[in-house]
Amino acid sequence: MTELKVGVVGSGWVATDRYLPVLQRLDEVTLVGIADRNHERARTVARQYETASFTEASDLFDRQPDVVFVCTSPFSHAEISVAAMRRGIHVFVEKPMALDDAEAAAMVTAAGDVGTKLGVSHNLLFSRSVSSARRRLASGKLGDIRHVLALQASSPNRRLPPWYPELPGGLFFDEAPHMIYLLDALVGGLTLDHAWSKVDSGSAMFASLGAEFTGGTGVMAQLTMIFEAPVSEWFVSIVCQRGVVVLDLFRDIQFVIPSDGGHKPHQILRSSLAGVLGHGVGTVTTGVRYLAQKQFWGHDVIIEDFLSAVRYDRAPAITGEDGARVVSMLRRILEAARS
Repeated sequence: MTELKVGVVGSGWVATDRYLPVLQRLDEVTLVGIADRNHERARTVARQYETASFTEASDLFDRQPDVVFVCTSPFSHAEISVAAMRRGIHVFVEKPMALDDAEAAAMVTAAGDVGTKLGVSHNLLFSRSVSSARRRLASGKLGDIRHVLALQASSPNRRLPPWYPELPGGLFFDEAPHMIYLLDALVGGLTLDHAWSKVDSGSAMFASLGAEFTGGTGVMAQLTMIFEAPVSEWFVSIVCQRGVVVLDLFRDIQFVIPSDGGHKPHQILRSSLAGVLGHGVGTVTTGVRYLAQKQFWGHDVIIEDFLSAVRYDRAPAITGEDGARVVSMLRRILEAARS
């Protein structure tokens, strides 16, 4: 197997908790450096992984890595990615890949011009829960999907990146990509029908935001985001003909609540037990994986896929074009919600 030299730009939480632990476990991967404008932080992380540290991404690029993972804030994704690709380096970038359509297009164009791979971290598509749910849906045992509901509740007390208030729409722009690409995958492509928002008069930030979509298969999908919730929870409910698939994304759990038929007491009890047991078993399973440091919410799968795409010269699972469509949808939702 071909050895790949890789570099990481950004040494914040997503790099240290998701990317670097995965890369460290992979054979035939050599970490040639970590770059961050906060050089003290980069130096500390680099020391842990026994590699070089840099203040400027360009200095990391001088080490001639085959692949760079861009884990900075969204404000610099396009600039760093294009600079790397212009030097012939393959790029895998965190979501959202860019701030607007123009930046996303520039990234895709750069990849095409130079012939490099450009991948985007839509990691939850490859999490254990979502992968299992998609296999279950594909089996046909639950029948066709009738409706999809997504709820994203965020507590302001949760650990959040300090730069999120400066994003278009604030926290919406950083967190909504996950739900957008999941809904898109579940209903065969999204068309925005309607969006609404409520603004916190004290801060001019969104207090809540919602959007309704029609999928390519004609299935309706809804997204509701609440930014002043007392808890942080992300759920997706997939309503099918013969049951509801529930995704608890934070706990990486999927389970099915079966049809309750005529809604008689014993049928209600059966559905209730299925939900309680499914969630309970899933919580224990994910907890064990977390304690064993094997829980990566799909980052491990998608990182390995991108490295494989580079080795064998094939398209990555999530391309730059895929990421650009999500950025475009985010912008359309914001425009509709504010009108």
